[in-house]
Amino acid sequence: HRPADMVPKIMAALGPKGINFTYTDQLEDLNSATLAQYDALLLFANWDSIAPQQANALLDFVASGKGFIPVHCASYCFRNNDEIVKLMGGQFWRHTWDTIQPVWAKPEHPALAGVVPFKTLDETYLHTHLQPDNEVLTERIIQADQAKDRPNQTKEPYTWVRTEGKARIFYTA
Repeated sequence: HRPADMVPKIMAALGPKGINFTYTDQLEDLNSATLAQYDALLLFANWDSIAPQQANALLDFVASGKGFIPVHCASYCFRNNDEIVKLMGGQFWRHTWDTIQPVWAKPEHPALAGVVPFKTLDETYLHTHLQPDNEVLTERIIQADQAKDRPNQTKEPYTWVRTEGKARIFYTA
């Protein structure tokens, strides 16, 4: 939950692949003029709410066909705006802490190309407001400590893609 600490690592991993980043931690940068300079927006933040003019800029940007990549804690952002929550495909509800071993739901999807199975110790997100048109790419096994929160469910969606009009969205917890 310290995006500024992660940016250099993200840049180092993706820069050599031709993916360039500009980082900001200023919510005011969510405006039409600034967003017009970019092809996609990666949201990795801890902002609980968003002002109407910023929400409109974000929604217009994505509706124009640009990419939207909310990751991890982004699913807790902007809970005051139902359109953005829907756009993300779901909203963070709660978590515990455990080992996560993603289960590939769609191993043939291009977004998973070259990704090898792994385990990691992290927050075990549960989501609400999951959209029925999410194309789930990975799931995680629901551990015993969360079974009461998801009765009769053994897996939780963890990575998905979706479209909303011309918008292209990728989310991963």
